[in-house]
Amino acid sequence: MNALGAAKLTEVTQLVWGSILGWSVATGDGPSYAPPQEHLVGCVQITGDWEGAVTVRCSHNLAVDAAAEMFDIGSHEVQHADIHDALAELTNMVAGNLKAIVAKESLLSLPSVMEGNAAMTVKVPGTDVMSEVALNCRNEPMGVALHTKASVATNSFAEAFANRA
Repeated sequence: MNALGAAKLTEVTQLVWGSILGWSVATGDGPSYAPPQEHLVGCVQITGDWEGAVTVRCSHNLAVDAAAEMFDIGSHEVQHADIHDALAELTNMVAGNLKAIVAKESLLSLPSVMEGNAAMTVKVPGTDVMSEVALNCRNEPMGVALHTKASVATNSFAEAFANRA
């Protein structure tokens, strides 16, 4: 996907994180997310008119802060399940906004969340990364990626994405 696709990923992420958490999200350093030692990945798959997935990756610290903000509790009160619930919901909202742009006749899966260290890789089976952006929120790294089913022609999605910018 072209730079406009990366711009749209950034715009949608800024909209979701800004409206839900009241936080600003800025573009990060470099074209792809560089994971910190402890990080989480939220994933939502899309099926129907277009097939693929959206992943949102962030540091553990950012996920804890997001859970505290979302559930209006102190960061010291955040439980493991709260962290997963918050990132799952934020990922679901980013995926839903992207789906609404070009794949209206598609469905979202339930979100899943994974935790790992810097060596953890994320691969959605049967997909290729179509677009990826490195972002920064509250001085913590995050990244958003759009994965497309390998057998799906990406030109129609990229064109539709570009036409709705």
